[in-house]
Amino acid sequence: MPTWKKVNLTAETENIGNANLTIPDGVTRTLSFGSAGGFKVKNHSDNALLSLATTSAILGNLVDTAVAGIYMPNTSLGMINASRMVLFDQVNNFTIESHADSAEAGPILNLIRDPDTAGGVDNDELGRIDFRGDHAGGSGVSYADVTAKIIDSDNTNKHCDLTFRVQDKNIAQSNLIITSAATASTTITENEGLLQALKVQTKTLEELTRRTQMVYQCGYNGQLDSLTNNASFNEHELRVSNGVEVIDGSNYTNSTGIIMPFDGYVAGGSFSCVRSSGTVSSQGRLKLVLKKYTSDGTGDWSTDLVVATAAPGASVPHPVSTSYNIPGTTDGRDNAVKVLKGDMILPFIHVGTQVNTELYQVDDVIAQFVIYSEEKGQ
Repeated sequence: MPTWKKVNLTAETENIGNANLTIPDGVTRTLSFGSAGGFKVKNHSDNALLSLATTSAILGNLVDTAVAGIYMPNTSLGMINASRMVLFDQVNNFTIESHADSAEAGPILNLIRDPDTAGGVDNDELGRIDFRGDHAGGSGVSYADVTAKIIDSDNTNKHCDLTFRVQDKNIAQSNLIITSAATASTTITENEGLLQALKVQTKTLEELTRRTQMVYQCGYNGQLDSLTNNASFNEHELRVSNGVEVIDGSNYTNSTGIIMPFDGYVAGGSFSCVRSSGTVSSQGRLKLVLKKYTSDGTGDWSTDLVVATAAPGASVPHPVSTSYNIPGTTDGRDNAVKVLKGDMILPFIHVGTQVNTELYQVDDVIAQFVIYSEEKGQ
């Protein structure tokens, strides 16, 4: 049976310019290029919006493409010319995957600053990774960022800082800076120079690790009595190295106490002793007390600084401190416990009784107190 063919004259030929093309259900159509062929969709300015070739596919042009986008049901990729921004919308996971089977690094994410005028400039910010989110009022803000900055662009002395900033009490604070290590010199060692390669805000790690705790020991080799009144303490001066007495009564100007070599804070203390065999009272009260004196008579502690206490009972042959308290502060960094270089510290043990009219006695007192300092040198 013959098959009829329709013959169209040239004037009757429909093309993509004057008719929609519909592909029937279940049918696939293919646009095939020759070895050097291609297909372009142009705009009114004769610039390609879509260009397909044998080995390439290009979306947009370099002249008048305002926006180019790829859209899917739950995600989109947009490139906006006016703001020079690439926007991934509704993307929760962005992955760059490499299948390289070698020791060479990969994948690599490059952030390249290539200025139109060749040559680096000191203090130029090379690039930034910004972490943004809404505050409680609904506006978007930067909560944290990482920024690379040229410090010295000299060919043979290149130096860059990598700064990690976070919102700290509503201020974008540079809480961590990776910078260059300092060279060992007469003022710093090689290790101290390495510690200067990290900064927290404006302080290097070398400065922040200048933390020293100085322990001073004192004691008394002899019997120390309480008063018979259980509401009061008997104060006894403790002796320092080699049993030297620190003070003559309350005459501070003639004292030979411990002179502070640095500014710092009293951080704590403790004591131990022996309950004297001749004691009458079965229960006692003990306090390790410090007094501060300055050579010009100013800045004295107006009250005793109680460092440690104990309330031993009858069955305690070797009383030791059981309560440790630095008054006037919760973190030990208070003016109430602050000492300055040149201040004199005078240690005392206070002995009391818990039983009225009865003495409490101790012997062989060993005590120590601790001064915290952040000084590097005198």
